[in-house]
Amino acid sequence: MIKLRPFVKWCASLKITVICLLLFMVITLLGTFYQIDHDINEARKLYFTSWYVLLKGMIPFPGGQTVIWVFFINMIAACFTRFGLSWKKTGIWLTHIGLVGLCFSSFYTYKYSKEGMVSLLEGDKTRVADMDNSWELSVWTEKDGLRHVTGFSLDNAYAGESFSKAVPGMDMNLKSYYPSAKAYQDFSQLNDRPLNGSMIVHIEGDNVSGHSFPGAVFTLAPDGKDKVTMMLYGGESNPTSLQLNGETWYFQLRPQRLKLPIVIQLDDVIQETYARTDIAKRYESKVTLMTDSGENRQARIYMNHPLTIDNFTFYQSGYSEGMGGRENSTLSVVNNAGKYYPYAACVVITIGMILHFCIVFARMFSRKRRGGEAV
Repeated sequence: MIKLRPFVKWCASLKITVICLLLFMVITLLGTFYQIDHDINEARKLYFTSWYVLLKGMIPFPGGQTVIWVFFINMIAACFTRFGLSWKKTGIWLTHIGLVGLCFSSFYTYKYSKEGMVSLLEGDKTRVADMDNSWELSVWTEKDGLRHVTGFSLDNAYAGESFSKAVPGMDMNLKSYYPSAKAYQDFSQLNDRPLNGSMIVHIEGDNVSGHSFPGAVFTLAPDGKDKVTMMLYGGESNPTSLQLNGETWYFQLRPQRLKLPIVIQLDDVIQETYARTDIAKRYESKVTLMTDSGENRQARIYMNHPLTIDNFTFYQSGYSEGMGGRENSTLSVVNNAGKYYPYAACVVITIGMILHFCIVFARMFSRKRRGGEAV
């Protein structure tokens, strides 16, 4: 049995602290270089929020999640073993409490923040954003020109899960779900009669470049009818339809929707390029923000100047031209209730370091003064 005190002292080792700081630097560099040729979300998932990553496909290396938890435990252990309860250590205590708070804020952001994208053509408006890494089964009917949509989260989907609440009078179950998949037409391996023409093929791994859409296979058993198989793919733009009791039901995999605190309308989007090149120098979106109370105001969103409303932050992300020359702007949206936690932690760390150096200098000055008096 491991004795607790020696184990805690080992966890508080300064060597572990230094190794964690070096690993943070390496992971940051690897993730930054990876972003050059890949999507930022892929880089974050592969390096910063993973437990480990396989370099060159075979060399295991700790991911950001592992390093930050080891660092967190190291800081907690250090507070209870390396520092005594003395006013002389107040600065060190504050600094380490701030570092622990920084780790906590990182975990809170990873666990509870939500991110999405808003893509608008000039003149269009929306109240929702498409979430980046969360998908749902969307089921709807249309009546009198209105679409009645119900969404079912697939974040924790598992084989055999029931979706019978999706359509009244129909038994619907998930046969298989693939977070990363590709689809092509192939009915040779299907025993059930398919509703649509895509056979979903699983792609191993969650970070397969170019195959970031999920796929799902459902079995449906309408009352009094034969069971059918329905295959849905996140990369398909058209929904799959089913006639039931005189109504047409539509099924589609789509990103989950993040409700915004305001309605945002794109009035104009500007792209500036470097002289005699097509390389973008600056994007800017001019938008109108409409609140529930009917108040409207104009705002600008451009590079390094995001727009913040409540816990939502809007970043200028991209630009494109649609059909007929209509310009399109893409905005990244982050909903993070803990966005101020890192700032508070950094303030505590700064105060702790200043206080520690003040105490050290005061003690040095006091020693020199006593030495001079003795002479």
